[in-house]
Amino acid sequence: MENLKDRILHLFLPLLFLSSCAPIYTPNVVHAPLFSEKHDADLQFSMGTAGYDVQAAYAPTNYLGVMVNSSYQFKDVADTNSFHKHNFVEAGIGYYGKIEEAGRYECFVGFGSGEAKSYSRDFWGYVTGNYNRFYIQPSIGAKMDVFEGAFSCRVAYVDMYQFSGTTDYRRSEMNTFYFEPVLTAKAGYKFVKFFVQGGLSLPIESNLKYTDQPFILNFGLNFSFSKSYLKE
Repeated sequence: MENLKDRILHLFLPLLFLSSCAPIYTPNVVHAPLFSEKHDADLQFSMGTAGYDVQAAYAPTNYLGVMVNSSYQFKDVADTNSFHKHNFVEAGIGYYGKIEEAGRYECFVGFGSGEAKSYSRDFWGYVTGNYNRFYIQPSIGAKMDVFEGAFSCRVAYVDMYQFSGTTDYRRSEMNTFYFEPVLTAKAGYKFVKFFVQGGLSLPIESNLKYTDQPFILNFGLNFSFSKSYLKE
């Protein structure tokens, strides 16, 4: 009898291979903690098109939040001769607030750095890339004991400063803005919720000289720590 992990993987794996098997730029999970007040904390673990993500956020003061996010993936698909590996880490700072009792809004800005290695028989073969990413990430949503929902639109500038695979490129073909709108839903109770996030990663430049992952689809567990929960 298959265990729970195997069942989840069999359910979501077909969706994870809808896009490029060997991207150089892979968007990570858009972290939307939806803070309520000072000393709130948020921790989540996920898997999906971004690989494996670990994300943490904390509100040191009212209206000010900080976050650190990481993403890792290793994917070797023998039957299609494709391979992908990436590492990515970012940090951000932002402003958050409440709209009456359940409504939340926030806007984070930050910087991240990553590297990727991919092989695709149908593209250039073996390629590597190192990149920096600057982003601004506004979100609006609602936060309740059993459910949280948010819409976020991350605007990211990807600077592919080192790339091997082709030498025939212009600077504009290696660096571009991405619009990354996503919907996030979390269900559970207070401190622990299951979450799922889906969206798109859309580059402005249509003639990029590297491959990217156009879909964002991830799921996992979210742990939210708030003084408001302890007061109840």
